[in-house]
Amino acid sequence: MYRYTPEQKEYLWQIIPGHSHKEIADMINNKFNLAITAGRVKSFIGNNHLNTGRTGRFEKGHIPQNKGKKTGNYPGSEKTQFKKGHVPHNYRPVGSERVDVDGYTWVKIEDLKKWKMKHVLLWEKHNGHIPKNHVIIFGDKDKTNITLDNLILVSRKQLVRMNQYGLIGSDAELTKTGVIVADVMNKCGEMKAKG
Repeated sequence: MYRYTPEQKEYLWQIIPGHSHKEIADMINNKFNLAITAGRVKSFIGNNHLNTGRTGRFEKGHIPQNKGKKTGNYPGSEKTQFKKGHVPHNYRPVGSERVDVDGYTWVKIEDLKKWKMKHVLLWEKHNGHIPKNHVIIFGDKDKTNITLDNLILVSRKQLVRMNQYGLIGSDAELTKTGVIVADVMNKCGEMKAKG
């Protein structure tokens, strides 16, 4: 660890405001013929609770170096740029399907990476928009069985109760009965809460 002389400390306190750590290191090295690094200057500033006054941000009214200059391509860079009409190798057209890690099938509905679950699209096509705080579940738990008679609209409140008591069966009719049971349980809970 380098120990600064009182004269060097006095000089550092004078030059620290408004200068970077590298500038301060260069200035003290030139004046006292030393080999102090910018890191050592940073440590000195931190240990002595000093501040350079620099924020690292551009101050209001700062004029960028490239203001008014025309920016362009570097010579030869045209070879590696995408050409007009280029289609990426992983592009999928609208209507494409993919299956996510949870087993849900998604359908691409717009070119700007807009996808929607296939079972939700089917439900909305035949029944309209899904109400707020409601979801569509698969009656037989099979996420690949995307048919209208296998899709059941439930509220999130019903779904919590159904998951809690295992009321989603391997048959759509049993699951529909489970929805009714969940409603009864929720109603009983509300009545108990009222006293």
